[in-house]
Order: sequence, then C-alpha cells, then structure tokens
Amino acid sequence: WDAHGQLFLTLEAMGVEHKVHNAVFEAIQKQGKRLTKPDEMADFVATQGVDKDKFLATFNSFAIQGQIKQAKELAQKYGVQ
Repeated sequence: WDAHGQLFLTLEAMGVEHKVHNAVFEAIQKQGKRLTKPDEMADFVATQGVDKDKFLATFNSFAIQGQIKQAKELAQKYGVQ
C-alpha cells in the first residue's frame, strides 16, 4: 500500500484530498488505473486541477516520507499486513 498511501498523504498535506478523492478512487477501482508511480500519479491529479510540480515536491518531501515510515512502523507493531 506504500504508493497509494503516499498518494493519499500527499493529497491530504496539500489540502486537496477532498477535491480529488472520488476521482482517484474511480481511476484505481473502476477504471483499473494503477497509479503506482509518482509521475503517473502527478499526471492524473493534474487532470483534476492539482499542480503537478507541487504534487511531486510534496510527494517526495521529508514530511511525507516520515509519515510513511511512521505508518509502516505502526502497521508492523499491530501486525497489519
């Protein structure tokens, strides 16, 4: 879940999660788009009005990396797979 978790955390940090959540869900679950690579995520969210460069900068930021690390540690601690 790393890629999609990071996608969600990035959109949340940018304050646009509420704006694009449904479109991301539809793309992944109903249209079969993988959205597992940062560039394809950025291209997709750009079609939803999100600044591509800002998305990539936030996606790769230290803050988001820290949140991913913390989420992995919690998942491991509680035995979530």
